[in-house]
Amino acid sequence: MGLDMYLWKKTSLYPFMIPDACKVEINISGVDPTKVTEITEKAAYWRKASHIHNWFVHHACEGEDDCKEHWVTKEMMEELVEKCKTIIHGWEWEEGEEEKPYMERETCTKKTRKLAEKTLPQVEGFFFGGTEVNGWYLGGCKDTVKQLTPIIEQLRQVKTALDSHDMDEDGCILQDWASLETIPFELYYQSSW
Repeated sequence: MGLDMYLWKKTSLYPFMIPDACKVEINISGVDPTKVTEITEKAAYWRKASHIHNWFVHHACEGEDDCKEHWVTKEMMEELVEKCKTIIHGWEWEEGEEEKPYMERETCTKKTRKLAEKTLPQVEGFFFGGTEVNGWYLGGCKDTVKQLTPIIEQLRQVKTALDSHDMDEDGCILQDWASLETIPFELYYQSSW
């Protein structure tokens, strides 16, 4: 039990959208591959990182902490990564804390606590974990940067591929989807607690 947080990557598999180079054979008992229209991957996962959850609730979930899936844009992820980097680069431990194992470090400076509370405030909740600004908090920031940076790069590649194709007024590609080098996908945030 507790706060589990997921970033789902959903890729559409409609045949006209998939380049031949990206096609895979699906051989799962009871699954008709001609009827599969989407693949969902767990792109990122956090556990009891209430500051990251709080940010998603206010930026992707329109303030509603409802455990439903909510669409996430590249710009949202870039903003979150920048906030995490601000905290990481401004982090200072109290004297003596750096000798302790990373996740056992408890006491950061007052300046660091203020930076954290201003930049990515934590939220209390049912089994959300502690609300101290400590090694767990910093670990959540570092983990966020590590997980989201490659996803942001994938989204940039998709945008570059889409930008290199002619579109109609509705944003639909006029050429064959199979000419794309990467397959477009969408991201959704969801929590469970």
